[in-house]
Amino acid sequence: MGQTSIKALVLIGGKSSRMGTDKYLLDIHGKPQYQHLYALLNSLGLETYISCSASQKASIPDVYRKVVDIIPDIGPIGGLHSAMSFDNKSAWLVVACDLINVNVETISLLKDEWDGHHDVLCFKRRQSEFYETTLAIYSPRCEGQIQSFIQEEKFGMQKLLKTCKVKFLTINDESVLKNANARCDLNPGKV
Repeated sequence: MGQTSIKALVLIGGKSSRMGTDKYLLDIHGKPQYQHLYALLNSLGLETYISCSASQKASIPDVYRKVVDIIPDIGPIGGLHSAMSFDNKSAWLVVACDLINVNVETISLLKDEWDGHHDVLCFKRRQSEFYETTLAIYSPRCEGQIQSFIQEEKFGMQKLLKTCKVKFLTINDESVLKNANARCDLNPGKV
């Protein structure tokens, strides 16, 4: 099986209702979170895109490549659907903008472990039954399943992964998997 190329996608399209402010604009690392993650992914040689809504697109400078949601307000599956509609030959490494501790080492591990033999490569916490769906690589083979889910108005990523051939990784420092959903989550560090 030939190795597919990998492109990266920073997911910022959410409403951030629990946070009370746009998560993609949070300044945790000296710049807005979407800029921090874009630079991190680019530093690994990944052609990177921002997955955004039509309204967010206008607020993001044109120096950033963007993929605009085709179907708004359906969550991460919508961003992934839009990315695969844009390029269905590449695998897509997705990173949610609320992953405030994710680092080069974590992304490198994911990228290095990708062999194209699975539909999805993701992380899984040792004490959880759930996959980390927004820090994962999705094969182009997922496109049909994603389209079917959207047509059936099923938007849950955990349910999607139950229908895919998944390989998961565990990591010693699970704090890199921490996502900030509310203000109380903004202290970087342990989960």
